[in-house]
Amino acid sequence: MLESPVKAWHCAAAELVGRLIVNPDNEPFVLPFAPQVYKRLVDLLSFPGADAQAAAVAALYNLAEVNMDCRLRLANERWAIGRLLKIIQSPHPPLPEVCRKAALTIESLACEPQNRAQLLTYENKFAEIAFSDARLSDTFARILYELTSRANSKLGAVRGVWGV
Repeated sequence: MLESPVKAWHCAAAELVGRLIVNPDNEPFVLPFAPQVYKRLVDLLSFPGADAQAAAVAALYNLAEVNMDCRLRLANERWAIGRLLKIIQSPHPPLPEVCRKAALTIESLACEPQNRAQLLTYENKFAEIAFSDARLSDTFARILYELTSRANSKLGAVRGVWGV
């Protein structure tokens, strides 16, 4: 259903995945297909419809809350972080709840030290949002804290700035 040309099916499928993963009993059935699901949900983030974006953000949020492996795979999914930020920084953002869940998804990713290199490339955007968006400033302040407060933060900063 996530590959269907019918937009309504995209939304329904994303919503279904988001609801299925919340129940721990469904994890063994959903997680084996997670790599395909991540890719398609990240693609849905770029759809113009707010309903498709909302369903994809909610599903990604729920997947990121499941376990460390989900957070690592999502952070390594091409365009995922950039598209979540694009939704947050949109001039006509979707519902505030969608932006909040997108920010919380990024915060979940930031909690994993292995994701630091991917997230540090967006450090300037995180700081910009922390200072300019009152609704999300506390979330992005926590993200920046997570990225800079760990033991190897100096090495992480060098990687983020210089790509080492």
